[in-house]
Amino acid sequence: IYHPTIFDYEAQILPDFFMSEASHHVHSMSVEGLKNINKSTHEQLVSEITEARSFLFGARACKFFLNLLQSPGVEEHINAQGGWAPVEAITSTFYHLNLHEGSENEHFV
Repeated sequence: IYHPTIFDYEAQILPDFFMSEASHHVHSMSVEGLKNINKSTHEQLVSEITEARSFLFGARACKFFLNLLQSPGVEEHINAQGGWAPVEAITSTFYHLNLHEGSENEHFV
């Protein structure tokens, strides 16, 4: 069974998180300094935390989906339906006809 990693396609680079001056500066701040950071620094730190968190949620979702697709019941059902080719054909048709638009599952596309 093939177990792809998130970054094994071409020459992708891992994203850089917490690269701002605020992120580097916060590590050397005292507890009192952290309590008194200005609004701009706070907003920048929250933004960077949100970005990293979103990435990690995406990675977690990819791992879950790969595990789901590789579970024995799913594999047996796909094989019983003729393999992945029919599934991919139906999926491509749905995508090209924009049938996902307006669906509650639109965010999966």
